[in-house]
Amino acid sequence: MPGGVFPPRLPALAAARAAGISRRALPLLLLMPAARPARGELWRHVITEREGRIAFSARHLGLLRSEGEFRRFRALLELDPERPEATRIAGTVETGSATVAYPGADEMLRSEAFFDSARHPEAHFEGVALGAGRAWRFPIEGTLTLRGIRRPWLLEARLLGREGGQALFEAVGRLSRRAYGMVAERLLIGDEIVITISVRVPV
Repeated sequence: MPGGVFPPRLPALAAARAAGISRRALPLLLLMPAARPARGELWRHVITEREGRIAFSARHLGLLRSEGEFRRFRALLELDPERPEATRIAGTVETGSATVAYPGADEMLRSEAFFDSARHPEAHFEGVALGAGRAWRFPIEGTLTLRGIRRPWLLEARLLGREGGQALFEAVGRLSRRAYGMVAERLLIGDEIVITISVRVPV
């Protein structure tokens, strides 16, 4: 991942393992701080579904749009509250946790034709902000590995604001089902899937 590898500390390593961070992400350990960092220093957080939400949506027949979410995920996030455009992230999503409010949809998503969760139980993303844009809106470029297929992926992130000692962030990315080998139900489900990530972190 661009920017090098962060030296692990034992408390941070234990925190990451307790949060279920995969071994893939540990070399990118973003070090949870033991104390509040001084102004200008980087914030490092472990984020799970308790602190955020990962939603996905797709069009059907070119007219309707359905939405679902992943109920289990974890990520290591490093950011400078004064310069959020310098953000770095490494995350893992449990594909079997995908859920949509339609009968039979969850089983369909876990099937071989879609996420193939039995063989590929996790999807992985690693990315770094490009340093372009502004503090309240900035791109994050990285790679997404899904169904064992690794592709470049771009997120458009923005700082929504600060509330109650927390910073609220949202990032939106788009992917092609076909690019990851998910070609079933092409007449019913559109190829483009929109992923929306919402997180809140203390600052």
